[in-house]
Amino acid sequence: MERVIDIAALVKAIHPTPAVCGFPKEAAKRFILQNENYNREFYTGYLGELNFQEIK
Repeated sequence: MERVIDIAALVKAIHPTPAVCGFPKEAAKRFILQNENYNREFYTGYLGELNFQEIK
């Protein structure tokens, strides 16, 4: 049986990573939003091609 992986759910689950945001993620995100005075919109991210037909 072939295993189906939801790529969009995977990306959402791992981004932002603890190295960027902190851990636990939700508490770290709240702290950042409450205490930083700049927008992290382009601070970091992932870049690459997503092929939703197959994973190699």
